Amino acid sequence: MWLFRITCLLIVLFGTMASSIDYNSSAIPEFPGSTPVSDDIQNTNEENIYSSIVEGMDNKSIFPPVQDSYIDMETPISNTHYYAAFFFLRVRSLEGKNQRSLIQFNPMSGIPQGSQILDAYIRTWLNFPPVESRLFDMHRITEGWTDTSVTWNNQPRYTPLVTTTLDTGIEPIWLEWNVTGDIQRFFNGSVANHGWLIKDHSEDASSPGFNCTIRALEAPRYRPQLIIQWQKDTQSPLINLEDLEGNQTVYTPHVVVTGQVEDNVGVTTIRYYHDWEGGSWTDTQNLSYGYSRYCLEWPVTLFEGRNILRIECQDIQGNTNLVSVALIYHEDTVSPFIKIVQPREGSFYMWSREIISSNFPVSLIVGKITSKVDVEDNESGIDRVDFMFDGNICYSDDDSPYEWVMDNVNVSWGRHVLSVRGYDKGGNVAYDERDIIMLFI
Repeated sequence: MWLFRITCLLIVLFGTMASSIDYNSSAIPEFPGSTPVSDDIQNTNEENIYSSIVEGMDNKSIFPPVQDSYIDMETPISNTHYYAAFFFLRVRSLEGKNQRSLIQFNPMSGIPQGSQILDAYIRTWLNFPPVESRLFDMHRITEGWTDTSVTWNNQPRYTPLVTTTLDTGIEPIWLEWNVTGDIQRFFNGSVANHGWLIKDHSEDASSPGFNCTIRALEAPRYRPQLIIQWQKDTQSPLINLEDLEGNQTVYTPHVVVTGQVEDNVGVTTIRYYHDWEGGSWTDTQNLSYGYSRYCLEWPVTLFEGRNILRIECQDIQGNTNLVSVALIYHEDTVSPFIKIVQPREGSFYMWSREIISSNFPVSLIVGKITSKVDVEDNESGIDRVDFMFDGNICYSDDDSPYEWVMDNVNVSWGRHVLSVRGYDKGGNVAYDERDIIMLFI
């Protein structure tokens, strides 16, 4: 019993000494776009402040942690939260004895839903720096945890992608972790807020390793902070449609409208409208969260005549944008004309040169030759020409002149059927073929 009492007395004395350490507040560096945190905020009477300071059109909010703890590989089933008298989080790199820290904030109640996050930083005071500068990584935690029960063995999962990496230096200093991207994702709902994990970039260092401590939320001064600069979102989503022009005439009833929607906060709703003479159609797509970028793919069946297609997008804040395009559908039922002009039927060729023209039913070709076609369409226009060898498509050409080089790389010796198919933009097809004998010397 006397040993337990002495141990408790030593813990209290150590905590008292730690709280009485004299820090030079003027040495606390500024973070971008703000003034240093003054002692009237970071004092022994500090409360959980959810403050918004209006600065022009932007707002700055400061949040304390809602929970923090550290986990120790050396004692993998022990929870360290009851060491609160020491006021520290810890990070260590030592083979078999690594330490990591976890921290979580709750900014959601202090900033309006749908706000645009301009900057977000977590500030942690490096109380006892390592003996030489180290790289620390901050990872976003992906599942729930509790500071009073988390241990090394049950530590939560975190993203392998590092949110930010910092060089600690060797002096007590504010470490400023840029978490702007993560905070914006919290607000647009794409990921859940479970906080962050801090670890040494190169764990398992050889003895004596590298140790450091960071002030925890229970500390009397220099507690961690999440500082967010934000503004109300007033920007409408941006909609870009691909390969569509106004009053464009198309000759197939089936089209797919593709494009991208971008928003500085996140798009949550997309509405589709299709109007034609004698009818209309509409549909609404509610997205699972606010997408900063979303790819559109809208299959549409057109009706004869003028079709008006409209897409309206809405972001989290309720800002909307609408784009429309008119497509004129005309049914094309006339097939194109296509004819193989080289090789000509019954002719003898040597290395693409016509040597003899005859009435033989088979064209004889020695060496490589370029197959050429004459193709026309007076309605919707030519879409493409497929060159086939013995029924297999070997080459598709969608640009005039329509040609294909046949050589010993893509065709073989012997008798074959060269055939071509010409498609117009209305989906109609024309066909021609030649019997040929290929020889290579």
